[in-house]
Amino acid sequence: MTAYRDVDLFLRAHFETTADPSVLDGQIDTVLTATAGRRQQPAWLAALRSHPMSTTARSLGRPLSSPAWALLIILALLVAITAVGLTTGAIRLPAAPIVNGPILFGRFVPAADDTAVFAVRPDGSGEQLVIPAPIECPQLSPDGGRIAVAFGVVNVDGTDRLMFPDTFQGATLGCSTWSPDGRRLAVEGFNDADRTVNGIYLADAEDGGNVVRLTTNGQDGNDVPGDWSPDGRHVAFVRALAGQEIGTIWVADVDTGAAHQVIPNVVGLWVGWSTDGQWLVASRALVPGQASSFILVRPDGTDLRTISPPANHNWATGPTFSPDGTRLAFNMAVGTADKADIYTMRIDGSDVVQITDTPNDNEYFVDWGIDPR
Repeated sequence: MTAYRDVDLFLRAHFETTADPSVLDGQIDTVLTATAGRRQQPAWLAALRSHPMSTTARSLGRPLSSPAWALLIILALLVAITAVGLTTGAIRLPAAPIVNGPILFGRFVPAADDTAVFAVRPDGSGEQLVIPAPIECPQLSPDGGRIAVAFGVVNVDGTDRLMFPDTFQGATLGCSTWSPDGRRLAVEGFNDADRTVNGIYLADAEDGGNVVRLTTNGQDGNDVPGDWSPDGRHVAFVRALAGQEIGTIWVADVDTGAAHQVIPNVVGLWVGWSTDGQWLVASRALVPGQASSFILVRPDGTDLRTISPPANHNWATGPTFSPDGTRLAFNMAVGTADKADIYTMRIDGSDVVQITDTPNDNEYFVDWGIDPR
């Protein structure tokens, strides 16, 4: 038996074991439909469609004597395997390369006694004002086209700013973070006069509607939303201690609201999630007289690691992952400085790069996105 005949039999066996034998003649149409739009060559599509594939057919109708027919069968086999992989999950196309886009950050503006939002390239070039003060807690959308601010959204170029209703059932709705598909926001809700409403709420990113409660703090503190998991099923957050800007890392299930503490270590009021879903990152709570450091931990609480920028610094906070997961962006006050600039480094603490150099201005609210599509 020739190699060509082996391919012939393999192809037929594949269709006979994966389809209704009574409709095998239509099976090739299913394959072609599943692969429509993949820039196939019309000539071999027409040839493939012209040959029967029923249980009664014992040959392809002519000897496989030319290299063209051998290539045709191999192409058909690849199409069939690809179609099965797309439906069963056995084959995965490689993800498109992730490009690290602009770093977004807030800069304190004394004249406004509040924050203005700036963007800068990862190499420190091209800094520009995006939103003038006053504004709070900017977060880039997953597609890089919009920015969530204190319960509102604005285009990345600063246009079409839309502020949402900022209260819900007694809770003031404030800073928020995007779901991976860009459709929902996880929002901090709080009320100092009625702490029973403190927790995280979910709302539509388009208009701030469809608000539902996700978590209840229950400790007279606040639940501060961090990143969503890449699959959109969980939200990482910091459960703040009453009256303090420190807390512990928690994760909440978006569907059920069930929440659990990841580790008991006390951290600052931000937690980031790596784009591959493998790590959470937060800053260790500042201790007077000690240099600050970052915590890396698996979402299940295992494999806890501590990393620290090698530079002599007063504090470093707010770490967030780059889109490709290789670096962290954060704010850091070097030496004895009382104002921070923006820096990046590898996730092992090496290769620290200073992004901004504004010794008279304090910078914070760091986020790292992709270029708008």
